[in-house]
Amino acid sequence: MNRIENLLGKNILSVAQGMMTSPEVPWFYLPITATKEDPIIPYGGSLSHLIFKESQGIISPNYDVAFNILLAALDAQDQELDQLYRIRLGMHTRSPHPVIFPPHVDDYRPHRTGLFYLINTDGDTIIYKEKHKTTKYTESHRSSPVENAWFDFDGLHYHSAQTPIEHERRIVLTYNYTVRN
Repeated sequence: MNRIENLLGKNILSVAQGMMTSPEVPWFYLPITATKEDPIIPYGGSLSHLIFKESQGIISPNYDVAFNILLAALDAQDQELDQLYRIRLGMHTRSPHPVIFPPHVDDYRPHRTGLFYLINTDGDTIIYKEKHKTTKYTESHRSSPVENAWFDFDGLHYHSAQTPIEHERRIVLTYNYTVRN
């Protein structure tokens, strides 16, 4: 697991925030957050804006800015992008109590999952020790959503998001990718 604080300079961060939080972003509501097998739970829905998907290519005009955030994170870690599977902009809205979404993986192929926190908010990302579906998960790590922070981990680890309770929204860019060895 890697965490980088203050990944972007203030100008590119401002551009990214402006584009990703704009009223022009078409958000799509999903009653579940991760997988179709997840139960529908109160406050368990989320808003999604797909930016890139391997099978579809570029989907959103936000691609260039989002892609350059990934490249900045890889450069900061002296890594080289091998393959990009997906970029998703996700938003959870405030709930009256913390809701932890069901554990999931974004892709079953070996990959990295990277998160870029666009704004200061609450609602941690929880990483579990398990790399297989089970009925009981063991928490391994938490990452708090702090503006301009990058966090990445082995994408085969099950993970969850938590709703914000003190802020109106939690907006996170999620990347699924591989790096060259």
